[in-house]
Order: sequence, then structure tokens, then C-alpha cells
Amino acid sequence: MKLAGALMLAVLAAAAVCQRKAGEKNMPEIRLLEGLKATVMTPAATPIRPGVAAPAPAAAKPGGTGYICPFANAAANSRSSFGLMEGELKPRWSVDLPASLSPRFVLQDRDRVLLYGGEWILLDMQGRTITSGVSAGWPATLDMAHELFYRMISSGHMAAARTADGSMRFTQLPSQGDVFSRRLIVRRGDRILVAGNERALKPLDRGPKAEMRSTVDAVDVAEPIKTSSMGTLRPTAPEKMLYLPSEKIQFAATDQLVAAAAPGRIYIIDWNLQVPRTLEGSFEPLAMSLDETGRIYLVVKREGQADALWLITPEGALVYSFEFPQGTPALDLPPIVAYDHRVYLIAGRQILSLGVDGKLNWTRPTEGPVGGAVALPDGRLLVSEGEWIAVWDAEGKRTNLYRAQGEMFRTAPVPAASGDILAATATHLYCLTARRVGRP
Repeated sequence: MKLAGALMLAVLAAAAVCQRKAGEKNMPEIRLLEGLKATVMTPAATPIRPGVAAPAPAAAKPGGTGYICPFANAAANSRSSFGLMEGELKPRWSVDLPASLSPRFVLQDRDRVLLYGGEWILLDMQGRTITSGVSAGWPATLDMAHELFYRMISSGHMAAARTADGSMRFTQLPSQGDVFSRRLIVRRGDRILVAGNERALKPLDRGPKAEMRSTVDAVDVAEPIKTSSMGTLRPTAPEKMLYLPSEKIQFAATDQLVAAAAPGRIYIIDWNLQVPRTLEGSFEPLAMSLDETGRIYLVVKREGQADALWLITPEGALVYSFEFPQGTPALDLPPIVAYDHRVYLIAGRQILSLGVDGKLNWTRPTEGPVGGAVALPDGRLLVSEGEWIAVWDAEGKRTNLYRAQGEMFRTAPVPAASGDILAATATHLYCLTARRVGRP
């Protein structure tokens, strides 16, 4: 980070502390920093209210994009770009995993696989290990268009490494460094957005009522990329950072917008870090995903009421509210939004299917704990559940595809363009195929 940027952050931090100590209530809620320039933002506040929205047409089936980050894409809707080959699955290959890895996600695109948990391993599609390392935080993103993958490292930097061999291309320190926990890394064109929440560290200079913050950093990486002798990115434009007044923010993004859900408020943010509006209501966000139009599928907790799934347009219209049946466990994944806009909810060992009108289609028990799930282009749901990988159709009929005897799947089953399915247990990464084993 440039010295000027660091000085500006220090000035703003000192001002914020003074305001808190003085007990002032008019501290700016949203601040945009661009180089040495700081702007207080006052976006229009729109109440979330019942409304009628035109039905969204079924999304076009994307091609060529794999499962590139947690929950498939930056929108966190767990959509797979690739379908399922018919037939019983069989292992094409498997890789033994160290106990310390504790897999959470299998990321895959083109000819690369990134297995991510307490540690990470980069492999090719033949199961050969390219390189590996120790994880330092939640997000990781495969960017095969630029032959890079992004992750956080222990210094608090975001690191961009080459998918060819894992060597470092550049590092960049987001605002506040490792004081913040990063939640999202997403790239569009030459811009990378890095979003995060402040850790609850309670420094000595902050009072008990000090407001926590979240940030969205814009990182520009136009070619030719220039770095310092230490490999740190040299920015080609003034650094831009957006400050939001809550540490409990969930982020999801499309190519058009970023939605940031905080208690009582959803910030609608564009890729230039402008905030055209905030959507306001009485809720605590529990999970969130987006569809291709930017509509927000938000699971909310409300005082004295059942948890609910809200479908909200970016303009603030509440299209529907689905209240969870009594006794429904907490969701384990963000809402899974199928291409036809049906929704699947994974709650403990239950799958709930909702129609496009937000009404419950069916509820089914799973065979075991759910490691993850993806919505297939044909509307079916591919699920890792206990020892099994299974597929559910629109009517709630389950078909078993593969059983890992004595092992429990820990990750979503990820379809690849080749027709293979990748999924990990605690001890193995499997590449499964419906074709004859050994056939190319």
C-alpha cells in the first residue's frame, strides 16, 4: 500500500475513534477513499416492501466457467455450468489427502483443480499435484482466463499465483491488512474486488460501543502488471476503498453489482464502489446468494418470528417471503438458485425445494450430513450426503450415483466440462466418471 494511502487510513481511523469517544451519533456511515480523497456517501434509503416483479426468464446456460470459488461463483448460488453424464459413477482416479488438509471446497475450471481447506493443493485433471500450501482465510478464486488463482496469505495480503506452477505473480495488501477477515475475491476484466469484515479484536483505543466496519477494496491489474522488488502490486490508479459501518456483512456479486447484507440493511454497490441505494428493514442476515439478474435471495432472522427466505429485487421489492417450517435446522449453505429460479435449501439433513413463487414444493431427508450441493443446468440437484453422491429431480426423487464406503464427503460434488465429478472426503479427492474406467 502506498504511504499516502496508509496516512489517509490513519487519519480516518483517528477521526472515527474521536467521534466514538465523544459519543457523536452522526459519524459518516459510508466513506469512499480514492487516493488521498475521502468522500462521505449518503445513498438513497429504500424500505424493503412487498412488491410485484416481472417473472425472471430462465437463465441462459453459461459455458466454459467452472466451479471457481466457494459456492460455485461470486453470486454464491451454487450453479454448475456443466451437466451430469448418465450412468453409475466410478472412480477414474483418487488422491490421498493429509489429515491436516480438512477439505471444504473443490474448485475446478479447465485443466486445474484447487482443493481448499486448512491447507490447499493445486492439481491437474489427471490428479497430479502441481503445488500446495497452508491456507490463511476463507476465500480462494480460480481465474483461468488470466491463468491465476487468488487467496489470502498469513501476512494479510491477497496473493495472485500462476495456475501453471503456483509461483507468485503479485501480492496486494487490502485496507487494514490482517485486522480484517476477507469474505470475497472476485474479478471482472482488469478489476478485482476484495471484500471483508473487521475482526472482533477490541483494540485498547476503542470503547465498548465502538462500531465495527467492513470494506470493499478495488484493485486494478491492467497489463503490463508492475510489482515492487518484493512482488507487491504497483497500482496504476489511485487505490479505492469503500468503508461500511458493520462487521457482520455478507457479500455476493454479479457482473453488474455487489450486494452487501448487514443487520437491517442491504447495500447495493456497483463495480466503481458507488452505492446508489441501501435497502432497509428489520432483520439479521443469515445467508445470501444472487441470481443472474442481481435479485437477492436472503435468509433472515427476525425477532419473534420464524426465520425466512426473502427474494428481493435490487430496487427493494420483496417478491416473496418463505417462512421456514417449525423445527427446520439452520441452513448449512447459501440458497441454491436453479437456472429456472427454483430454490433448494440445505438445512441439516434436510433438502427443501421451493417453486419460483416461493412456495414449498417438497422436503426430503438426506442419507447423511451434506458436504455440499450444486444445481445442474437441467434443474436437478447434485448432492454429497454422507457416504453418497446422489442426484434429486424436480419432484424430489433421489437416485444414488456413488458410495465412498466408510468415508463421508466433505465438499460439494463439482461437475467438470469433461463429464467427470470431483468431490473430497477427509482422506481422498475423487475424480468420478460415468464412463468406463481408463477411457480418455
